[in-house]
Amino acid sequence: MQPVEPRFFAYMKKIFLLFLVFIFLSECSYADIALVHSSYKHTMSITSGSPVTSYLTTIATIDSGSNQMLVVGVSAEIARTTGTITFGTVSYNGTLMTQVTTASVVATGNGSVDGVALYYLQNPAVGTNNYVASTVSASTGIGTINSHKILAISLSGVNQAAPEANNSATNNSASASVNLTTLTNNAWVLDIVCEDLSTATWTAGGGQSPVLDIGGNQMRAAMSYKPVATAGATTMSWAISGSYGWAIIAASFAPFVAASNASVSGATSMTGITSISF
Repeated sequence: MQPVEPRFFAYMKKIFLLFLVFIFLSECSYADIALVHSSYKHTMSITSGSPVTSYLTTIATIDSGSNQMLVVGVSAEIARTTGTITFGTVSYNGTLMTQVTTASVVATGNGSVDGVALYYLQNPAVGTNNYVASTVSASTGIGTINSHKILAISLSGVNQAAPEANNSATNNSASASVNLTTLTNNAWVLDIVCEDLSTATWTAGGGQSPVLDIGGNQMRAAMSYKPVATAGATTMSWAISGSYGWAIIAASFAPFVAASNASVSGATSMTGITSISF
């Protein structure tokens, strides 16, 4: 039989270790994610051939901020009635960004294939730098690139890791939507959406804040964000003024966790939406 005194000290040791864990967790704080910057550029028909290709370069300014994440959405439309769109690399200031996923749809009413791709880069260089969306091509056959657009959002206070969740969806209908499940409280969900009529109007779903919306050259593309206070299932959606072919991608970014009880203000504050030159 174990003596009472050693058992007592063993029990107290466990209590002390649990106390240390509690202190550590109480000192960890989640930084609020905040929108820092957004910009866009688009171009029209570039090349016809097999495969069709397009390169798109523009200049963006990344403002100062802690634990930043640059998120770029690329959209394209190719004049053909079958296949998918292949999206190439995207770089910022010479650094390759990581592709999250892509999605393409055959737009039955427009004789085109439309698609989107989403990319991210941790802690992008602050300042005015080039970002480049390289090759967009059809999976098979010949077509003309009707439109090629690039949209970008930078956030601060983001966990420096890949998106914790992502999903995509496509269809021909009057409402674009995609579901995903966030894993962390106070995560932000970003989406990139396109549809095959540039003059269509659309309305972002509840809780979403549209920051970029650009038409022209036979297609429309937009990005929005939505803070999700409690981890769980959520939906990013857009109501469209007609039934068109659309593709959408959404990704969830977790807030940065610091071993400090310092507060960070303004989860939904904007330090500036600025235009770009090109």
